[in-house]
Amino acid sequence: IQNKKKKQCVCHNQSLSIFVKNKSEKMKLLKYLLFFILVISCKQKTPYQNHIKDDVIFLSSDSLEGRETGTQGEVKAGEYIKKRFIQIGLQPLENNNYFQNFTFKPKTNPHQEISFSNQKK
Repeated sequence: IQNKKKKQCVCHNQSLSIFVKNKSEKMKLLKYLLFFILVISCKQKTPYQNHIKDDVIFLSSDSLEGRETGTQGEVKAGEYIKKRFIQIGLQPLENNNYFQNFTFKPKTNPHQEISFSNQKK
């Protein structure tokens, strides 16, 4: 039984020697093989098509009235972005929501700094 196993191993080694003649060629072949496997495994499959142009056209459209805070245009833009997040598979925040509440004091003086607060209500 041991002789049969040895013969199988010898045959296996002989078949490899048909493709590779010496140790350095074996290493070179191994490097190419590993590189090929790496390239194939890194290939990213995209389940959706790129709609950046459509997104920019919609978000910059006059129908959103500039998306100013507190306007219907802002609400429409937010809902559009939420819909796109869902389409591309992004997960919502921990509260199972795509929106984050914050307070905002719009400036009335163009030279005044805008202030934000991330405090929860």
